[in-house]
Order: sequence, then C-alpha cells, then structure tokens
Amino acid sequence: MTIQRFLLNDKRHLIGIMAIDEAGGIGKDGIVPWDNPEDRAFFKAQTMGHTIIVGRKTFESWGRKPLPGRPCAVWTRNPNQFDSHCFDLPLLALSDVYALVEWGFAQSDIVYVCGGKMLYETLWSHLTDLIVTLIPGNWNCDIQMNMDYHAFECVQRLQFETCSVLHWERVG
Repeated sequence: MTIQRFLLNDKRHLIGIMAIDEAGGIGKDGIVPWDNPEDRAFFKAQTMGHTIIVGRKTFESWGRKPLPGRPCAVWTRNPNQFDSHCFDLPLLALSDVYALVEWGFAQSDIVYVCGGKMLYETLWSHLTDLIVTLIPGNWNCDIQMNMDYHAFECVQRLQFETCSVLHWERVG
C-alpha cells in the first residue's frame, strides 16, 4: 500500500503531528485509544527519515523504544532514566525542550513534534506547521487538545478511507 504524504519545501519546519477524534481527544489512559492502520501508515511515511521529539509519556506508550528510521529526542524531567546505549537509533533525552529542538534541526530541516499534550502546548507558538489526522467518532479520551488554529491556514487535505489528514501552515 502506497500512502500519500505532504511534501514540504526546503526551509526549516517544526511540525506538530497528531491524530484527534471528533471531540479533540488525543489519548486515553496513557495510550491512543484507536487503532487506525491508515493513520499509522501515514504517520510512518510522513516522519520517516526525519527527527522526532516526544514527551516521556508518549515515548513510554511506544514501549520505550525509538521508532525505526527516525532519530528520537525525549523531553523529560529526568533524562538519566533512559540509557541511550540500549537503542539501535540515536536517542537524546533532555529537560530543556528548546535544546531538543536545536538538536533536531542539527539532524534534519524537518522536525516532528509527536506528543503529548504538554509538549504540543509548550512548542505551539514555535510550530511552523500542523499535520492533524481526523479520526471519526468520539473515543471518550481523557486528554484533549483545545487547538487555536487562528495562526494557521489549512493548505492541504488528504482523504483516506477511514480518516482524513489536514496540513496547516503558520500564517505570517
């Protein structure tokens, strides 16, 4: 299965990428409550080969393993809890989120912020783009994103059978 992805120009992009349900939910009980193969395939195609930044809880929901083919940085209050030598890919854990972003841009001109909520909120004013998968239904999530899209313009939409994905660019 070939999955479309958004093509970005060659300038630096700090991109928030997330999936949300119809109520704005992104997680329940520490995990993503839906299993959407098209969303997973899109996420993989979009982020492959680029640096990703995640919060500790999101990283733990992935089984404390970086995703293959993507250098990973974890934002945590206790970076010593991760032993980077036990991973196949580069892993950097720091408490300074802005140092993580700079590390990410040293790896790639495109850096994806992959959650969770606190990381999105902390970096929101610095994001150049948003890529949002819309998951049908209300999944009774306990973590909600109340996103203010006023600073962004929707520039592209991909429609899949089970979800749609919107690409928003920061205006101005």
